[in-house]
Amino acid sequence: MIRRDFSNPVGDWQQCGRGVKLVEQKYVLIIVLCALVAVICSIDRTSMSIALLPMSQQYKWDGTDKGAISSAFSWGHAITNLLGGWACFVLSPKDVLSIGVVVWSAFTVLTPWSAGCMPMLLLVRALMGLGEGVAFPTMQAIVKGWVPLEKRS
Repeated sequence: MIRRDFSNPVGDWQQCGRGVKLVEQKYVLIIVLCALVAVICSIDRTSMSIALLPMSQQYKWDGTDKGAISSAFSWGHAITNLLGGWACFVLSPKDVLSIGVVVWSAFTVLTPWSAGCMPMLLLVRALMGLGEGVAFPTMQAIVKGWVPLEKRS
């Protein structure tokens, strides 16, 4: 198994005194991008809760169906939330987050298409959760690697 070291890749620039301004701009951009990913995750997570009410009337879902739809996402999310941090050591955090974004975006697009078939919708929601579950562990690894130690809280 390959273990990569992501401990402060910008530290060399700071030590030699060159590129400090570039480093300052880069880590701020990374924080802004991570915050944007967190906002998108929150929107994705809550949008189905909002859409569930009108969709339940259209597709005649009862309370059990609505609960299963909501929990399918959480099961997928829980699995990769635990594995996401580990994956950052095997692959780069950027690669893990990129794969996660592609997976959860693809299954977000497939959600309305699958709404007519309950097993398909449950599968799509679980796979969307799998993709989104890597976001927060990966963002923590990105911050660890790119934000200087003295700038972290």
